[in-house]
Amino acid sequence: MFLPRPYVPVGLCLYLLENLMPINHVCEIAYEPAAPTEGIRLQANPPVCNRCWYEITPQNFGQASVVGYAHSSSRFEFIECTACTTVRACEPEQTLFWAQHQR
Repeated sequence: MFLPRPYVPVGLCLYLLENLMPINHVCEIAYEPAAPTEGIRLQANPPVCNRCWYEITPQNFGQASVVGYAHSSSRFEFIECTACTTVRACEPEQTLFWAQHQR
């Protein structure tokens, strides 16, 4: 059964985006600089779903993948919540994800 998300007034959304989510100055999800060894930019904390921008928690974590070309400095983490994907990460992937996103 699909339950729609509650309506939130635009002004409140802007307040939430500015104060709770890692949003940069051009209203995009903020990323940390890439580590020299891996070259993958991870989201700033707290991580959010790339599709709906809801904060990711252990309860709603669907999956994380890497987007971009191999050996490119533009590779970044793409995260989806359980509402936006039916794919679920396995335990080793979840442990690694939360180790990288310690609060």
